[in-house]
Amino acid sequence: MSYDGISGYAWLNGNLDIRPGLNPYSIAGGLFDGGESGSDFTVGAVDRSGETGNFFTGKIAGLAVYRRALTPAEIFALSQL
Repeated sequence: MSYDGISGYAWLNGNLDIRPGLNPYSIAGGLFDGGESGSDFTVGAVDRSGETGNFFTGKIAGLAVYRRALTPAEIFALSQL
């Protein structure tokens, strides 16, 4: 997944998994800002009103968090490692 400040993008094997109306998808309201103290970081589920839900069913081979959105070429290159 990548986020450019406006939209979220889901990638599959280094390629944008294009699904009209579903991917890319709008996150125009922005991602949650935990403020100066930060907040919990969740992968594979979401926190809704203090309860965990929307559980991911599958396998995650690896996870990396970057300070900026990677370019499509960078995402593809990482998928080839």
